Amino acid sequence: MKRVFLISQHALFSQGLLTLLCYQGGVQIVGQEADPDRALTCLKELAPDVVIVDSDATEEDLTALVRRILAEGMKTKIIELNLKDNV
Repeated sequence: MKRVFLISQHALFSQGLLTLLCYQGGVQIVGQEADPDRALTCLKELAPDVVIVDSDATEEDLTALVRRILAEGMKTKIIELNLKDNV
């Protein structure tokens, strides 16, 4: 079972994605957070297999978040979703 954590500042997007993932076999949603600092704290505690990041933030902010995740030595996969490119 893959443990998934979602980081997004868009509540409607988050809810829709979480609803879709709940119907997928082998996926367990372990948490979600809008604030990157709080998300990092949660990631340390929950140690998910996959982190889905809504990349609505600037590229610098996203790069900084990914670097922070990797600097913590977490063995998680990171998936970036860009809402702007899907309009």
